[in-house]
Amino acid sequence: MAPIIVIPPGNSSVVAGSSEVTLECIANARPVEELSVSWKRNGVRLTSGLHSFGRHLTINNPTSSDTGVYVCEATLRGSTFEPARARAFLSII
Repeated sequence: MAPIIVIPPGNSSVVAGSSEVTLECIANARPVEELSVSWKRNGVRLTSGLHSFGRHLTINNPTSSDTGVYVCEATLRGSTFEPARARAFLSII
């Protein structure tokens, strides 16, 4: 089964200086053990702040430089299926 985004991340606004903000992206595919969820911002893959097999992206002490479009991408390792993608805009106010 091709990857699908079951619960996409939602657009968020947080106040600068907040302790953290978490974006969530829940995906499904078969076989589920081959499912991989990754995050990108401005086309660059993010490697820090990932939790729960990539389903959660936490940004600690967000600042205005964290404002932007975040994309979660669900892929099925070893398959030819196209990745499923969902976007969310994070604004820091």
